[in-house]
Amino acid sequence: MFKIRERKVVKKLLAVISAVTLSVISLGQNPVKAEAAGFTGNDIAAKAVTYQGVPYVSGGVGRGGVDCSGFVYSVLTEMGFSNVPRAQAAWWNVSGLTYQGMPVQIQQLDATNPSYEARPGDILVYQGHVCISMGRPGTWIDNAGNSYGDIRSYVAAIGGNTGLVFETSGSVWPARSAWYRIHARSTAPSADGRITGVEIDDTNTGATSTAYATIAYRLSVEGSPEPVALQETAQSNQVAETASAAPQVQSIQVSEQSGNGYRVTVQIDNLQNASQIYFPTWTNTGWQDDITWAQGEVNGNTISYYVSANEHGMSNDIYYTHIHIYDQNGNLNIDGVQVNGLS
Repeated sequence: MFKIRERKVVKKLLAVISAVTLSVISLGQNPVKAEAAGFTGNDIAAKAVTYQGVPYVSGGVGRGGVDCSGFVYSVLTEMGFSNVPRAQAAWWNVSGLTYQGMPVQIQQLDATNPSYEARPGDILVYQGHVCISMGRPGTWIDNAGNSYGDIRSYVAAIGGNTGLVFETSGSVWPARSAWYRIHARSTAPSADGRITGVEIDDTNTGATSTAYATIAYRLSVEGSPEPVALQETAQSNQVAETASAAPQVQSIQVSEQSGNGYRVTVQIDNLQNASQIYFPTWTNTGWQDDITWAQGEVNGNTISYYVSANEHGMSNDIYYTHIHIYDQNGNLNIDGVQVNGLS
């Protein structure tokens, strides 16, 4: 009786071992494919707040000290991004970013447009400055879908230091900035606790008091998750897209240059599919405090605008004229020219 029971137990053990062996062989023949991990703007913001309190060091990279571009470079490279611009000027025309070997989709947005809704993780580019957006009310939604009604609650939720979050009264464009940002602050410490280093504030100025954010970049890779509320917004935008070809700048020419101004003429493919075109212009003297906006004159597939020096205090300094082209879906394409003084 004992031997019969023993043989049955042995048979059961052999059956279990055989099944496990077959399962292992099957897994070896058909390996499970790992899903490529994406990232969200929250992930960029969460990495950025780990730099709060790091001192400002001109030319610095890493946790020993950073300057403005070194801060953005350090945050993104630590996350696994490659080909990240090191110099602030390189952010004016960024391309070729990768994330853990995957190509990064770079959405360029007009930070001067009132319709721009700054989200956590957007890269904000100024004249002489670059930083990371911490979003605005309505965008503080973590990866789990939890919403936060104020910046400090959101910063705490992603592991940041709420003691290094500041509201200011010096945001002159607009009267108070439409977003918060995290950046490497180069100016001296202040009595209210502001530091010469990485902190969060609501100011929309860069290297000077009138150098405002001009461009925002929103980064993603295929398959990157988004908080549910933001997903719904993106999906509704996708539904609204049409098959019309986007307008593209082919050439920009400067002519009629004199002490009184100059003309900018832009040749654009698919110009008929543009919904709005603007020519924001400012001088190095005014640092966007003298910014003007105009829509130009259309002639066939070209559009031109005459920049009058009279509208910029007859400055003979460097002039910047950008071309902001919106397609029918509200997508923005930015190009521009620099004129090194009038003659």
